[in-house]
Amino acid sequence: AVNWAVSKDITNGTGDGKFSPTQTCTHAQILTFLYRADRGQGKAEAEAADMDKAVAWAREKGMIDNSFNGKAFCTRADAVNYIWQALGRENAAASGFTDVPAGAGYATAVDWAVSNGITNGTNAAQTEFSPGKVCDRGTIVTFLHRAYVPSARLTPN
Repeated sequence: AVNWAVSKDITNGTGDGKFSPTQTCTHAQILTFLYRADRGQGKAEAEAADMDKAVAWAREKGMIDNSFNGKAFCTRADAVNYIWQALGRENAAASGFTDVPAGAGYATAVDWAVSNGITNGTNAAQTEFSPGKVCDRGTIVTFLHRAYVPSARLTPN
C-alpha cells in the first residue's frame, strides 16, 4: 500500500526517504491523500500546497463544513466516511459490528467499506470495528489502496 501511494504521488513521505507508517494521521492529511488519489494517478506530483486544495475540494464535495479541524486526529470512522463520500456514497448491507450504532453518522460508510473489502473488524471475532481508534498513516494508505485498487481488496468472510 505504501509503495502504491508513493508511486501514484498520493504521498511523498515525511522526509529523508521515510513514510512513517505508525505516525498518527490528521484529518488534513487523509483529505490530502484522498484528494491526490481522486484527482487521478500521475496527474501531478505531490506538493505541500495540496493540503489547502484538498480542504477546498472536500468542502466543495460536502464532505466537511466550517467546523472542520484539520489538525485533529483521524479515526477509523472518519477515514472510511471520507473515502465513502469521495467514492459515491453508496449503500451496502449492514456490517453488524457491535460498536457501530445503526444511527451513527458513519454507519453507512462502515457498511460500505466492509462490503467492498476496504476494511474489516479489529477483533478476532470480527464483531468490533473500533470507530474511535485513531488511524496511523499506514492504515490510511491501506484503506486508500484497497478503495482504488480492486485487486487489493479483502475477501469477504
